Amino acid sequence: VYKRQLTTVAYFAFLVLQNPGVALILLAISVLQILPPLVSKRFLQKNYDECRKIEAELTNCTFEYVRGFAEIKVYKLKRWCLDRLAALHKDYLKTGNRSEASVHAQWALQRLTGNILTYGTYGILGLFVLRGYAALDVCIEAIALSGGLYSAVQSIFDTIPHFGIAKTAEKRMEMLY
Repeated sequence: VYKRQLTTVAYFAFLVLQNPGVALILLAISVLQILPPLVSKRFLQKNYDECRKIEAELTNCTFEYVRGFAEIKVYKLKRWCLDRLAALHKDYLKTGNRSEASVHAQWALQRLTGNILTYGTYGILGLFVLRGYAALDVCIEAIALSGGLYSAVQSIFDTIPHFGIAKTAEKRMEMLY
């Protein structure tokens, strides 16, 4: 992985020497990849936190019902307990559906961003050639190197959503230990 990123940086440096404007345009276009994780991070993290909260409530209910089985039986609270669990499961289902919708929206946004990266690069560099801002060979080199640059930047932006999830998991573990 590091070899590929180092190669990409070396090619990018070569491109900067060839034409700094083209290199900066490629860098600017690659920054578009930050949009899907940033947009979806808020929704995914919120749904993740809600799911964990409901899971904790379900676990607590289950333990309470096991410990209080005799009282539940004596006072005929079976229906009340089942209704309480059903309400929690209903909330869990809503949160899960929102979470799935967020993931699908993120995938659609990533595909859209990928198309913008590909065809936007072709269009902008083609415009550079037509306007005389860059030579054709430099733009061809830039297009050839853009895939490596975009994937290196993408690997950085893919890790952004995982920080929030890791922070929440760490807080949950701290509560246990």
